[in-house]
Amino acid sequence: MLWKCKESYTNPLLANKTIIHGHNPIRISKCEEIVNAKLNVINIDTGCVYNEKEGFGRLTAYDCNNKGILFV
Repeated sequence: MLWKCKESYTNPLLANKTIIHGHNPIRISKCEEIVNAKLNVINIDTGCVYNEKEGFGRLTAYDCNNKGILFV
């Protein structure tokens, strides 16, 4: 499932679960938008290796207890 990241899943085993993934770089602003919307699928890959590209270049972690994100 490494490259099968989706915005939503229909498998009943995943109902009411939060899925946190990476391997699909998105802009930092998009990551914040996803977390603030309290979606069940959260992509935290903000392209830390792409620091030359605007909107990318941060290492991101998801705080499961506070349901927030942290950037380095």
